Amino acid sequence: MGRDLPARGLAAGRQRALRVLCLSAALLAALPGPAAARPQTVLWVWDRPQRLADYPAGVGLAYLHATVRLSGPVAEVRLRQWPLKPPPDAFLMPVVHVSFDNLQPAPLDDAQQARIEAALRHAARHSRSGWVQLDLEARFSQRAAYARLLQRLQPLRHAATPQRPAVRLSITALASWCMDDAWLPAGLVDEVVPMYFRLGPDGPAIRERLQRDRQAPVPACQSAAGFMQGEPVVALQGLQRRYFFHPAAWTAADVAALPPAGLPTAAPTPP
Repeated sequence: MGRDLPARGLAAGRQRALRVLCLSAALLAALPGPAAARPQTVLWVWDRPQRLADYPAGVGLAYLHATVRLSGPVAEVRLRQWPLKPPPDAFLMPVVHVSFDNLQPAPLDDAQQARIEAALRHAARHSRSGWVQLDLEARFSQRAAYARLLQRLQPLRHAATPQRPAVRLSITALASWCMDDAWLPAGLVDEVVPMYFRLGPDGPAIRERLQRDRQAPVPACQSAAGFMQGEPVVALQGLQRRYFFHPAAWTAADVAALPPAGLPTAAPTPP
């Protein structure tokens, strides 16, 4: 956000992969260093042409670095295609998005987990903020496998060397995972970003609960939140970081129209 290659196409596939890796390096080589601190507002920047140089200071970018598409037992990795030209000193976080083929459910088995891990390690090598983000909406049947994947990623967080410092791992989460369907294992990530947009029929109830309690009931989900440009934004107690998604391309006017970053810090009022 392709498929494993048959034997007869392996050489051609390797050539294509080499070209993509070279393109990725060229696209990312000119990225500026990280900002001094993580900003309170971060924009999700997907793989499309966008003009980023005019954005105000203090707005971070979580940009799509690679997409891992799972279809049945197959995993295909596609690196970012459009150049990223961020403002100077912008906070940059590479994102690895995992997409699923609805017609051919993926087992999220060891081989697919290895492809996802490799994509995240590639992203980590290009991260100048020390952060990477995994965007994977695991189905109910994939939860145990997803938990194993997070366990598999722990060396990425802890195995620091002078040449390769440890990376902090952020993950996105369905809003339901942070409500009454909490299941994520604790202590395996550095940030959980519940996505409070495109909520479907449960949207009004979720927003009403958040407005009443001023925080998600799951503690791991209380420091960050994801919203969509143009949809309602709930002010949450204790929120340190807000991510915003745009269904098209960001413009400077869109960024200027985002709700102010000032967030309430007082405890929620008891009912």
